[in-house]
Amino acid sequence: MLKIKVINKSKNPLPKYQTAGASGLDLHANVEEPIILKKNDIVLVPTGLYIEIPEGYEAQVRSRSSLALKHGIFCLNSPATIDSDYRGEIKIILASLSEEPFTINFRDRIAQIVFAKVEKAEFEEVESVYGERERELKKAVLTLDANVESALDDFKFNEALSYIWEVIRMTNKYVEESAPWNLAKDETKKDYLANVMYISFQSYYIITAYLQIFFVETPKKVFNRLGLGDNVPLDNAKKWGSLNAGIKIERGEALFKRYDIEEEIGIKTKENKKEVNPPKDEKHKPNIEKEEFEKLELLTAKILFAEKVENADKLIKFVVDIGEGEQRVVVSSIAEYYKAEDMVGKTVLYLANLKPKKFRGIISHGMLLLADNGETLSIMKAEKDFEAGCEVK
Repeated sequence: MLKIKVINKSKNPLPKYQTAGASGLDLHANVEEPIILKKNDIVLVPTGLYIEIPEGYEAQVRSRSSLALKHGIFCLNSPATIDSDYRGEIKIILASLSEEPFTINFRDRIAQIVFAKVEKAEFEEVESVYGERERELKKAVLTLDANVESALDDFKFNEALSYIWEVIRMTNKYVEESAPWNLAKDETKKDYLANVMYISFQSYYIITAYLQIFFVETPKKVFNRLGLGDNVPLDNAKKWGSLNAGIKIERGEALFKRYDIEEEIGIKTKENKKEVNPPKDEKHKPNIEKEEFEKLELLTAKILFAEKVENADKLIKFVVDIGEGEQRVVVSSIAEYYKAEDMVGKTVLYLANLKPKKFRGIISHGMLLLADNGETLSIMKAEKDFEAGCEVK
């Protein structure tokens, strides 16, 4: 167990874990007179504690869930960081969202402190930061094995070709965005150029090996330009790293035009599959200007707590994190469609600047965004794992 040296200048007990599985230790208020927090007040509450944190660790000060949920009292900069070289008194920045005044008395538990390891980082200045695009392209190329094989097993030849062509598009895009013809002009980007060239040719090499299933002449020309003969066994080529570095590429004319292969494969673009129906203005609300939309503050919000509102069949009360330690209480009419306990931890879309409204005595700040198909409601979430406070555009 981590040992923390502490000087306690208060008459409060030392922080302790309330349960065997607790992550945080409770911090107590060390105040001579009660502090009254009104709505939107911010106060600095002393604890009387001075600690020495071992090097390689930090302390994080976090809100207490019961204070946030029941009273709208929270740590404004949660989680606050206490560095290992800080030797001053621990003081807690508390804020209130409650409509009712809240009193902080001596010995009240006002926050939690959590100790965690810290990984030191060092910045390395480079000409360009890259890596994610290469990983995405590699993943797409390597998934050809399962996708193409599955389609062929079902005799869906066009589908198998569409998988291959999609990876060709991704590789072409990677080459265009990387612009090796420009990198070659800069001697300082020689290593980056080599990386781009290898990843591009490795991708085309594997793609061409799959095209052998459907075509004869074009793959043969590609492999000959690589000095590999008329064909390459697919099992040898489909692994990443199968193309040896240092191969000399033979120059030649374009093997096929982009529109030719689309026509040969029989793929149609999404635009050609279905004509776009004209808009039906009578079905929609009046158009607004972009400036009007930009007045809405739409954010990602992480649900910290949720409970059903007493004597209300449809209402659930939420406490959400909207980024930078700021938390809000929100009431939403979704109890018919969701269980409160299932919502905790989800990152949802949130309208932050909606005028506050009272529901069964609870002030709701903002609104969770929902979709309604006429039969049920669905809460709107970010497709990717975004942190709280990201702007929705």
